[in-house]
Amino acid sequence: MPGTDRKFTIKTALRDYFQGTIGETRLREAVRAGEIPHSRIGARIILREAALDDWMAEQEKLSVAKNERRLRIAR
Repeated sequence: MPGTDRKFTIKTALRDYFQGTIGETRLREAVRAGEIPHSRIGARIILREAALDDWMAEQEKLSVAKNERRLRIAR
C-alpha cells in the first residue's frame, strides 16, 4: 500500500528492523555495493522497509542455494 512503507536510517534499521542480527559494517557494505536500494538526504542514508524486506529475502535464497550445493557435494 503506497505511503505505508516505513523509512529507516542506518542506525534505526539496525535497531528496529534487524534488532541486532547484523552489524553496522555489513549493512553499510550492502548499501555501498548497491545491494540495497537507498536514498541520501545530506549525509543520511535512508532505507525503505520494502527494500530491506527484499534484500533479506534474497539473502535467504542465497543461503538455501549454498546449503543445497553443499548437500549435493557431500553425496
